Amino acid sequence: MAEAWLSHVVRSGEGVSLLAFLRGTTVEEVWNHPKNAELKSTRDNPDVLEPGDLIWLPRLPDNKGKTLTPGAQNAFQADVPEESIVILLRDHEDAPLEGFAYRVLDIDGRLNDQSGTSGGGGKITIIVPVLARMVRILLSELDIVMPFAVGGLAPLTTTTGALSRLKNLGYYSAAPSRSTEAEKLRRGVAITQFQRDYGFRETGSVDEAVIKKLGELVGPDKGFG
Repeated sequence: MAEAWLSHVVRSGEGVSLLAFLRGTTVEEVWNHPKNAELKSTRDNPDVLEPGDLIWLPRLPDNKGKTLTPGAQNAFQADVPEESIVILLRDHEDAPLEGFAYRVLDIDGRLNDQSGTSGGGGKITIIVPVLARMVRILLSELDIVMPFAVGGLAPLTTTTGALSRLKNLGYYSAAPSRSTEAEKLRRGVAITQFQRDYGFRETGSVDEAVIKKLGELVGPDKGFG
């Protein structure tokens, strides 16, 4: 009997690496499954999904788990896969921070010893567990600690994803608003200012030119928020 696959509605912060690990399978098996062909055709990166996306996953393994010994210390070890993620460092004038020493302070509060120097375009690459949610990086020369949310971005081609990147670039404040109209206005102002700065037609809405330029500025989808 073929293994049953069940539908799952993607929540914020979930990517295929995480979901596959929690189901005891691989990214390749999930992403290349025929049931996920439609989703795959609309998302460039399996780890940058939109909350609300429908993905098919294998059923959780039917087992009883590990045995606990009452009154004793029980130790368990899990092998958590890791993946590389890329960060592009830029200053307030949008210039890349190249040749700056960096050090990873912690990943989800756990100390880490990764370090190096930012390369061309301000690029740095670090290794994180698929369960990681927050990374803090120190730029010692600038005396700046930069927090990064892992898995916090929606796809660039979505309005939510574009607004998240505008927020990272300083154009948009995602502070909660009780007024739907006020929120729409604030988003429109942020998009219009971005379009004005780069000489685009000022539509106040996320269009192809905005998406293309954001892609050039922040790089390909890597799931950072």
